[in-house]
Amino acid sequence: MTGGQAEISPRSGENATRDSGIVEQFVARASALTDEQREAVAARRGALDEAGHVAALRSGAEALFNWPQVYADARRTLAAAHLPDALERDDLTADERRHWSEVARLVQLSIDEMLVALAGNEVLHPNHLRDLSAPWGHRSDLAEPAAHAAAIVASTSSP
Repeated sequence: MTGGQAEISPRSGENATRDSGIVEQFVARASALTDEQREAVAARRGALDEAGHVAALRSGAEALFNWPQVYADARRTLAAAHLPDALERDDLTADERRHWSEVARLVQLSIDEMLVALAGNEVLHPNHLRDLSAPWGHRSDLAEPAAHAAAIVASTSSP
């Protein structure tokens, strides 16, 4: 134990293969989001209580070094996945541009938090996994973190 936290070692073997597949599925689904799906994810992320979200974010940040390269690679692949197609239109009003920019901001947070949840799924408390994945619309009572992470990703095809 260090600083009251259990030491976390990088994944290897069967768990790494399983979890890598879960991350790949999420990357594929996040890459294919429609603007309507982005709005749904953004609405759920915007509805979260930020004060209550802090514990999950803190735990996720501590767990992130468990799998930093996978997180970094996935985030690099998803660099523009949060951007709504609507932002490419030239005819947007100022209000529409603000709306779609806010959607993009909230979806970017949601993608980052989901990747943190997936990277830390072996060590995060199930409540923190649920909190970090809430914008994706899946609420699971699965206690086993890897099963929970797989269930979350399976549900992201229709956020």
